[in-house]
Amino acid sequence: MPDKRINWIDTVKALGIFLVFYGHYAEVLVRNHHYSVAGLQFKFIYTFHMPMFFMLSGFFMKDIDSMQRFKTTVYQLLLPVL
Repeated sequence: MPDKRINWIDTVKALGIFLVFYGHYAEVLVRNHHYSVAGLQFKFIYTFHMPMFFMLSGFFMKDIDSMQRFKTTVYQLLLPVL
């Protein structure tokens, strides 16, 4: 069975996960030790790491029409609430 994974997307996601971890670590360094270099790294990482995950998730979005999406939302989210 052929591998259906896209290697470059897996690599970018792994890098993004590492940057999320390092961004939180740098945030602790800035708050507790006032390291200015860590502050620059923290700000840099936080400018793009979440948008990067949103853009990557767009590669895997199913192509369905808006009415089908509306019906799915109603059945899965709104109907159980009522």
